[in-house]
Amino acid sequence: MEIDKVYEPQRFEPHWAQWWVEQETFKATAKHDPDKAREPYFSLAIPPPNVTGSLHMGHMFEHSIIDAQIRWRRMTGLNTLWLPGTDHAGIATQIMVERQIAAEGLTKHDLGREKFEERVWKWKEQNGGRIVEQMKRAGVSCDWTRERFTLDPGLSRAVREAFVRLYEKGLIYQGDYIVNWCPRCQTALSDLEVEHEETEGSLWHIKYPAVAPGPQAGDEYITVATTRPETMLGDTAVAINPQDKRAGIVTRVKLPLTDREIPIVLDAMADPEFGSGAVKITPAHDPNDFEAGRRHNLPSIQVIGEDAKMTAAAGKYAGLDRYEARKQVVADLEALGLLEKIEPYKLNAGKCHRCKTIVEPLVSKQWWMKMKPLAEPAIQAVEDGRITFVPANWSKTYFEWMYNIRDWCISRQLWWGHRIPAWHCGNCKGVTVAREVPAKCVHCGSEDLKQETDVLDTWFSSGLWPFSTLGWPDDTADLRAFYPTSLLVTGFDIIFFWAARMIMFGMEMMGDVPFRQIHIHGLVRDAERQKMSKTKGNVVDPLVVNDKYGTDAVRFGLLVAAAPGNDIALSEEVIARGRNFANKIWNASRLLFSKEKGAGARDSLADRWIGSRFNEAARKTNEAFEGHRYHEAADAIWTFFWDEFCDWYLELKKSDSDWGFAYEIHEKALRLLHPLMPFITEELWRRRGDEGSIALQSYPKYEASQHDEEAEREMKDLRRIVMPTRRARADANVNAKTVLRGWIVAPAISTKILANLLTDLAKLTNVSFEMGKAGSVRAGYALMSDSYLGYDAKTETSKEIFQTEIELPIFQLTEEQRLALKKEYLKLLKVLANQKRQLEDETFTSKAPAKVIDSMRGKLAEYEAELAKLEEQIGEDFSTRKTAYYDLFKTAASQKRQLDNKRFVNEAQAGEMEALRASFAENEARLKEIEATILG
Repeated sequence: MEIDKVYEPQRFEPHWAQWWVEQETFKATAKHDPDKAREPYFSLAIPPPNVTGSLHMGHMFEHSIIDAQIRWRRMTGLNTLWLPGTDHAGIATQIMVERQIAAEGLTKHDLGREKFEERVWKWKEQNGGRIVEQMKRAGVSCDWTRERFTLDPGLSRAVREAFVRLYEKGLIYQGDYIVNWCPRCQTALSDLEVEHEETEGSLWHIKYPAVAPGPQAGDEYITVATTRPETMLGDTAVAINPQDKRAGIVTRVKLPLTDREIPIVLDAMADPEFGSGAVKITPAHDPNDFEAGRRHNLPSIQVIGEDAKMTAAAGKYAGLDRYEARKQVVADLEALGLLEKIEPYKLNAGKCHRCKTIVEPLVSKQWWMKMKPLAEPAIQAVEDGRITFVPANWSKTYFEWMYNIRDWCISRQLWWGHRIPAWHCGNCKGVTVAREVPAKCVHCGSEDLKQETDVLDTWFSSGLWPFSTLGWPDDTADLRAFYPTSLLVTGFDIIFFWAARMIMFGMEMMGDVPFRQIHIHGLVRDAERQKMSKTKGNVVDPLVVNDKYGTDAVRFGLLVAAAPGNDIALSEEVIARGRNFANKIWNASRLLFSKEKGAGARDSLADRWIGSRFNEAARKTNEAFEGHRYHEAADAIWTFFWDEFCDWYLELKKSDSDWGFAYEIHEKALRLLHPLMPFITEELWRRRGDEGSIALQSYPKYEASQHDEEAEREMKDLRRIVMPTRRARADANVNAKTVLRGWIVAPAISTKILANLLTDLAKLTNVSFEMGKAGSVRAGYALMSDSYLGYDAKTETSKEIFQTEIELPIFQLTEEQRLALKKEYLKLLKVLANQKRQLEDETFTSKAPAKVIDSMRGKLAEYEAELAKLEEQIGEDFSTRKTAYYDLFKTAASQKRQLDNKRFVNEAQAGEMEALRASFAENEARLKEIEATILG
């Protein structure tokens, strides 16, 4: 059982990470007999990281939470599956490969679609497994035999099946609508893929000359306010509110910078309080304008293209970048006298969440999914409790989005992804949607078919993840054994991207929820609670800190702060605490392994107490894991292992010969800790000589019969004596090896119990205690005394349980320690002087309740005793100075009351007031002199 003297996790963590994978330690078995009741299970599909990615602290945090839950569930005896996989990340992966071929002087069009896809697959095989290897090294307990990829043949088949079913049900359609277009990625984006950022902009007020019924006095033009003057070239109307007094006066206007006239329409979209009260309508470049164009049968003119440059429809501005065109349009309007004014204006700019390019709203023919019919059962599943959120308040966020859900643009203009299973007929122009390549058009029988070039939004395939990974649409053993999955662990930022869509797909395709619970975790922030970013330079790389401190330390540092839903502030100091904890466990194990086991009797107070405390720790950790309160689990185990097992139990055991029960508790404690710190527990488990992986052992449970109330109470009394005794030794700078004398004075009811603790007290304090009498302090020594109070329910008062006295050699006090005691003495002297003054004040005592007076007198006695004790520790007699101080304090306090009394001050003679002020100042000065002499 010998182990290295120094805890060096780098020496064994890589070994166990590889061993777990090679031995298929975490492989789940799909046990399901349709003729029998379903076997209890726990399953979870990993939130698939992008195949382009590498492990960052967000992954590390999320995986630590999931792994702790999975390892705990596995150890409780459930058939447990954690299914791993990665996402093909359509846009991100395509961008990576486009950059690669651009370095060769090529574009994807130079290669053609087929060759480009070959390059992407090659890149994926060479680079796409990086994050998976990092996850394995971090020890996540996935069933790696079931690893999935969203473009695997099986998952691709599932995507086609889902698409066809939804299409046949009328939930998928194709149409021309306004979309968010990314000029950089050259694809449409869903609303969720657009990030909004407040920026400083302008509001331009432009004059549109009236042409019908003709210019009238005061009605020569309509002023329109806009934040995007370049889009005016595509205006097809101007709207004013029906309640606007101008309604019906001007019916047509000239569109500046063009030769077109456009109508004035009445529409509630025009807010009389915004700008001039008139708004331009550009159906091709604004979602609201698009709907208004449909209401009023307006034409749609696209003046900005997919490359963010002005189209031929923009006239002389054609070919200019949209922002360059804006500058030119504004300059031309100003030259024509049609720019009324420019105002500063805050804009909520939409940006592509991948490349951060400002998106352009464009009318485009895309594939769409109707969401409201899918949302209704998904809302019901959360409302009736079939799915619960942790923390529960996140359900409100979910409902808010689901009740206001809009149709989803599911097509993307990419080459990497699931190609939409639709074929366009060159003869009848109809569309054939099929699971496999069709031989002919279903409408006209023509064989002139070409497949849709668009691919599906990556989130479409991710939405099928909980069941496509288990073999759907086939009726597989995995699907029967592990669906619905038990839990989803994810960040709040993808509740709508992913969680909500999985629920909708699960209800539609499987007829059941995809998971029972959703645990929403927070973000990992830096020590100042700022969001981590490379720009700020505050990113903590888990791969670096794992190597420096050990993976267990990083996991523990994250989990100890993982309150549900809360962001965590992470620093290397937090991670270092995790390493210190691991180091403590390592050293405690070294001490234990140096001892002979013995028979394992459990008859000493220490053994009985640690058994009871372990039982309580098991209760707390099981309850914490069940409630996803990982910080509470970490805290409970820290308290047990560090404070109770290492600092108290092992100290009491050092001189014992029988360590059998200590070995037993150590083994149980390793199992208790394993879900949080898997590497060190596996290593120590093997060093003990125990068989099999600790990950497959049973998790400790709370047993009511193991609670030892008597041992808990006795140990509580023991600790009450030990802790202040240790503090007193430290404060007095007494050598730890010096044996001191001490006495315990207690009522008869406590004497027998405390007498049994004397041996243990000597072990822990190096003080030889005696029972039943107060000590006589020898010359050159001081007395440290502490009283321990309990609550008497009958009298509703505190009562003394016992008192300890320890003889301390005062000559070992340092000057700093002596000064600190003197300052404490002065502070207490002021409190006593003030209270004594009040009790001698007849005005006060005649009005105050008797209980208050009695309490103050009791306190006064305590203060006097404490002052005497401090004098003994300091080794000086302050009695004369104390009396003088009190008399001066009493006089000065009376004088101050007079000086603060406005009536007295107003009625007193000038000479009388001057003498009083002088006397008060003199007494204050003398008080400070006494304080100075006490401080020495």
